[in-house]
Amino acid sequence: MPTAPPPPTYLLAGDIGGTNSRLALYRLPPASSPASPPTLHHPPPSSATAWCEYLNEKFTDFDGVLRAFLSFGFPGGRDGYRVVASLACAGPVADNAVNFTNANGKKFSVCGRAVCAPGRPYPGGAHFASCVVVNDFVGLGYGTLTLDNSSGEVERLDGDREVVEGGVICCVGAGTGLGECFLTCDAGGAYTCHPSEGGHKDYAARNATEAGLKNYIVGKYDPAGNRCSIERVASGTGIVDVYEYLAGEDPQEVDPTIDQAIKAAGSLQGKVIGTAAKENACALCVKTMDIFAGAYGAEVGNAAVQYLPRGGLYVCGGLTPKNMHLLRGDGSPFLRAYRDKGRLSGLVGEMPVYAVTVEDLGLRGARYLALREYLRIQEEEEGEPDAPERRNADFGYPSLLVAGAAFAAVALLKGRKK
Repeated sequence: MPTAPPPPTYLLAGDIGGTNSRLALYRLPPASSPASPPTLHHPPPSSATAWCEYLNEKFTDFDGVLRAFLSFGFPGGRDGYRVVASLACAGPVADNAVNFTNANGKKFSVCGRAVCAPGRPYPGGAHFASCVVVNDFVGLGYGTLTLDNSSGEVERLDGDREVVEGGVICCVGAGTGLGECFLTCDAGGAYTCHPSEGGHKDYAARNATEAGLKNYIVGKYDPAGNRCSIERVASGTGIVDVYEYLAGEDPQEVDPTIDQAIKAAGSLQGKVIGTAAKENACALCVKTMDIFAGAYGAEVGNAAVQYLPRGGLYVCGGLTPKNMHLLRGDGSPFLRAYRDKGRLSGLVGEMPVYAVTVEDLGLRGARYLALREYLRIQEEEEGEPDAPERRNADFGYPSLLVAGAAFAAVALLKGRKK
């Protein structure tokens, strides 16, 4: 009797934020494929079987999101299909798990061990061989390694020097919250991403309006203390706080129709404010977004001073491509604040700064990490003693194919295009 073929293997990549969860599934070729053995230098040809975005507030936990996605009914074998997953999540990770609060105030938990629990049934017969949970900015950090700086994937914002190969790379990104990470390169050319909670650094008011804003936020969130983090201003939730403060200070500037739409928007209040500002439909919203962009630029400038990212400073996050009109140009509130670093303004001006205009950066990085985990499992199963050394050598020259309707093919070489 012929031996049944092994179940197909998929990579599952997840970008789990405070507002949305984005999931994508990629099918790997079978072991009998004539293709060369997959490595990070030569990844297996893979197509995005499906991807979907979910609003987290519609689910009580991540398990509901995952089951909704797997219910699409992906093609498997007689015994279902195997999944190797990497989930980049918005929050500090401990013991392969993360707990964070959604934009609507609900607790949300993601646990890699729970996902892989033996005997846990999933739609379509999916069974997880591994599920790696990382901080969302670790995913974004590794995602920057897939970017082609000469293409439309990024837009150069500032910096009079070119990217230094092997230099420190830094990411700062505003979405529901504000995140930061940095990457360092070893002697073999391999980058390692280091997570941080830099978005929770102290907010420094730069004028009287911002001083009043800081006092308002302290009174709202920490009345017994005197602390306000930069995330309280330079983020989607921060935009709402800025608007509320300005509306309280200048009630005559409030547009009743837009104000009602903001209050009815739930977790999408920041989006309503940003749209009204972009359409110049509300002076208060315009002022709100200018304050947001100034705080954002100031913090990106702080990152430039702190990390000296001569390998590239990438401004990412969901709010970046949606607000390029506030980021680009010498007179933009973002760049004015970014460059305002006193004695170090000249140094900051040397750093190559890019705005990331693609919105799948987190998924790219998560897929990269899922592939790395898949290769680790393959090495263990094959029992190759020299596999770790070979994998680390390949890691210095990573190449990643992100395929499918939502993803463009990306060649990642040791020397990235400038």
